[in-house]
Amino acid sequence: LMAFIDFLRIFSTTTGFITMVNAAYQSIYGYVSNAWTSIYYHHAKKIGPQFIVSMEIGGNFSNTIIWGILYILTTTKIFEINTTFSIMFLIAAVSALMLRFIRTDNIKQR
Repeated sequence: LMAFIDFLRIFSTTTGFITMVNAAYQSIYGYVSNAWTSIYYHHAKKIGPQFIVSMEIGGNFSNTIIWGILYILTTTKIFEINTTFSIMFLIAAVSALMLRFIRTDNIKQR
């Protein structure tokens, strides 16, 4: 559902529609973030500090690369700002879908 809402953001053109999409996102985010946090801490408990460090480094590196590329493409006028926002919301939608595959029962014991 969160991925669908991220996808709807691409088509948000009026203030009313943007408000509805944002309200739906905010109402779902509280529920989803609880599940994400729970799984994150479960993995950290099972695997240890190296999990936290690797997740933080991986997340920071990928965010820097993705947003850096989008920034360069937008500021050099290769992409219009509308295209950049569409790509950002598609990345958010795909990320939300991929998080559905993270589960607590598929952790390798060390």
